[in-house]
Amino acid sequence: MNEPGSDPYRTPARPPSERAHALSSPYDGQTHMRLVIASGLCRAHVRVDPSADALITIDPGVGPAPRLRVHGGEARVSWPMSPADWLHALVTGARDELAIVLHPAVAWSIAVRGGVSSLTGDLSRATLGGVEVGGGCSDVELELPKPEGVVPIRISGGASRLRVRRPADVGVSVSVHGGVSSLRLDDRRFEAIGGAARLESAAPVRGADAYEIEVSGGASDVEIA
Repeated sequence: MNEPGSDPYRTPARPPSERAHALSSPYDGQTHMRLVIASGLCRAHVRVDPSADALITIDPGVGPAPRLRVHGGEARVSWPMSPADWLHALVTGARDELAIVLHPAVAWSIAVRGGVSSLTGDLSRATLGGVEVGGGCSDVELELPKPEGVVPIRISGGASRLRVRRPADVGVSVSVHGGVSSLRLDDRRFEAIGGAARLESAAPVRGADAYEIEVSGGASDVEIA
């Protein structure tokens, strides 16, 4: 017989004082890297720190410890969890506030696989090659740097809330496929657009350093400023 309050199918939650150790990989002069977050549950904060010494540092907080694998030009973050661990994380939200710090001398591309609950990215000091979120997202906020060339931002599988901030003089195009309930681009606002829509900022996009944002699968609340 199980002890009162025990559950043989549930992994016990880690006490708040029991934090997983931070993970890191050394910076060895890399110039271009792709960060891949392989997740279906994660709430993550990604930022580029001008004072960072490591290529990448991950603080998992009180959630399950992730696995970091760096090979060639890719840094992959994943969670080798059993079905019971996965269900526990889903029910309890145990992956809250995963923090990822990236080295400033590297040009980064960022990809999230399997969807994301919440993603915030302070990339204002990054050299950014692009951002991809696959599998849909609930809440995404990105602070973008001045781009070099045309930089793609791709959200597939739909989006509930998307906020993107860029430097004031940088052009941007926004394409939504599958309809959008509310879309704001700078000082223009649009409500309930069905099907596909494409807008461009007053700042030039073609032939300029600019962002190309695409949301497929529909969207509820999109704001680009």
